[in-house]
Amino acid sequence: MRPGDSGAQVAELQRRLKEAGFYDRDAEEDGVYSTRVQEGVFRYQARYHIQDDTPGDYGPATRRHLEARTSG
Repeated sequence: MRPGDSGAQVAELQRRLKEAGFYDRDAEEDGVYSTRVQEGVFRYQARYHIQDDTPGDYGPATRRHLEARTSG
């Protein structure tokens, strides 16, 4: 997923990023892959040295890593 995407999967990503501490706890889980979501994904990737996905995009490597550490 990347900026411009929307839907239930993005809302799940927002919940997981919140749980991991990379998305503002007070932010609405609106299912929109906004700049704020992109920044959260980028910071998560940087923190855990995930380099197999485009920075800021929620690709397969980032998904596997985040899903292994959160309950969604």
